[in-house]
Amino acid sequence: MVRKANPALLKPMQLSADLEEVIGKGPMSRGEVVKKL
Repeated sequence: MVRKANPALLKPMQLSADLEEVIGKGPMSRGEVVKKL
């Protein structure tokens, strides 16, 4: 059985000010945020 990617994880999200200080600016998907952490 092949799992499908969850589209909610790919949706660009607005980052909080605290998180932007750590990983950078801009809307990012949840996957991109986790990669940068």
